[in-house]
Amino acid sequence: MLAKKYIFVLLGMRTIFRTVLFLWIVFFIDCMGGLGFGGGGTGEYTGVTNEQKRAAGYLYLNTIRQAAGMEALLQNSFLQHSSGNYAGELQYHIGVPSTCNIPYFVDNNQGDRATFVGYPTSFVNENIVSSQYYDNGMHKVIDILMSGVYHRFKFLSFESNEVGIGVDTSKYVFQMGNSHMRGLCEEDQRYGAGTSFPGMCLSSISIWEADYIAAIENVSSLQPSIILWPPDSSSSVKPVFYEEVPDPLPDYVISGYPVTVQFNEKYHTTVDLVSFRLFKNSDNSEIVNTRILSKATDPNAQLTDLQFALFPLDLLNYNTTYRAEFSYIENLVPQTLVWTFTTKNPNGPVYTVNTSPYVVNKPAGTHTMAFYIPPTAAYPCIHTSWTMSSSGPLGFSSESSFSDSNTLLLDITGDVGTSVTFNFNSGTTIITVNLN
Repeated sequence: MLAKKYIFVLLGMRTIFRTVLFLWIVFFIDCMGGLGFGGGGTGEYTGVTNEQKRAAGYLYLNTIRQAAGMEALLQNSFLQHSSGNYAGELQYHIGVPSTCNIPYFVDNNQGDRATFVGYPTSFVNENIVSSQYYDNGMHKVIDILMSGVYHRFKFLSFESNEVGIGVDTSKYVFQMGNSHMRGLCEEDQRYGAGTSFPGMCLSSISIWEADYIAAIENVSSLQPSIILWPPDSSSSVKPVFYEEVPDPLPDYVISGYPVTVQFNEKYHTTVDLVSFRLFKNSDNSEIVNTRILSKATDPNAQLTDLQFALFPLDLLNYNTTYRAEFSYIENLVPQTLVWTFTTKNPNGPVYTVNTSPYVVNKPAGTHTMAFYIPPTAAYPCIHTSWTMSSSGPLGFSSESSFSDSNTLLLDITGDVGTSVTFNFNSGTTIITVNLN
């Protein structure tokens, strides 16, 4: 299996006092990032068409939103066309800045890409994942984006109600829009008083502030008042988070899966954070090594004053139920949100490979064993080009897969007395499993 390398792109639209800001950020991550909810990121699609991937994407993205209590996103053909154009550009011209001289080129702004194909408004959010080395399953791609808090908030936006997905081989583009804003731009010029917003429509129509607010609230009023992620009582949550750019944890390569709270502006104006805490539910022990991000503490100034994130700075344990507690004051009234989620069960023992060679005797009756290899500066994730050797009776079979970039799942069966050795990361990590 080839090493995995991703390009994540966060292109977002945020509204700050009715001003539209466009953000365009490109970044590279050398580790696999499929770290999502529900265990959907297991396995890969091989021999699956772009159309089948796209169909799976619409279904799984709305499964995610349904789990958050949100309305489903409706498919929009213009956004799909625009997303497909940009996926084609990324696939055709990997790693080189866009120019007008290559096929599929439209523009470096997601709003302009959408209006270029006829979408009536530039009011568009965009998320992108590009895997340069292998063909991901759509579940894993969406889980990658959901593991990053900035991308997560785009998929769980209160203001979007339609989507287009573009796929070209290993390039995935998601564009989200607002059908009511689109409708305003499809009308004849409206008349009003006060502030207007020219330039948001493909036509020369200007959108008046009252109409702009109504278009947003027509969508946000159908969404939950508060969104918790991972959702309450969810399971198979992966225990790790890797980097995204902009990097919410610039001093960490790997940490635990982030927990987020976002309040709907339709129903909330000011929320004052008191505390955000995480506990192991079984013994009520607190995870104290955490970092809380809010608008005031976000190093990249991406979060609004109604979005909050808790990062466990150490990996969460597998097959463990955690309890999150978010205390805040709103309208002078103290309130607390409490919910639980359970991390993925690897269906076997988990070993932390803190020495090399690392030798373990396979427990009787065990099928899968999970080996966590901590990141280093030289090898922040497991290099997936590795060798295997054996000694003894030599009657054995093995299957392997990756739960995440630093966790290897092994299922080895064979004759008693056989030893199977795995050599990773250019010989710096050696694991030997003895079959008893």
